[in-house]
Amino acid sequence: MSSGAPKLVDLLPEWRARERKTQGDVASVLSLSRKTYVFFETGRWLPSDREKHFFAHALHGLDPRLGDAFARACGTTGEALGLPKPAAAAPGAAQARVAYDAAVYSAAEEAEVPPKTARVLVAAVIAKLREAGVTMRQAEDLGRRP
Repeated sequence: MSSGAPKLVDLLPEWRARERKTQGDVASVLSLSRKTYVFFETGRWLPSDREKHFFAHALHGLDPRLGDAFARACGTTGEALGLPKPAAAAPGAAQARVAYDAAVYSAAEEAEVPPKTARVLVAAVIAKLREAGVTMRQAEDLGRRP
């Protein structure tokens, strides 16, 4: 948990201002009275353990950062409350090229073939997997099996 992460009490008012929402608007989304929402927004009230899952998902639906900040305010993680993991940023073209070349050279070394041969084989395998609809994660899992 990063101490530099924005706090819920900071994010909620910022988000409301950006989205031009009133406290009453957000209270309604969270099925709260406006008075209870004011306590929630200022960090003086948190829902019971039984309700945290609902609040995490409702806030995440408004803005994923709100869901994560709520989880931190509750002393847990978004993942523990069932929030989806943030998508990893895809590497840029240069990073992808470096990773691909590293994989090809590693495969060439492992198979004891020239890198040029390994590059053709790796490209053919990736193309066939893509045609079959196999994800990289599935391919990785299959590659671990004997």
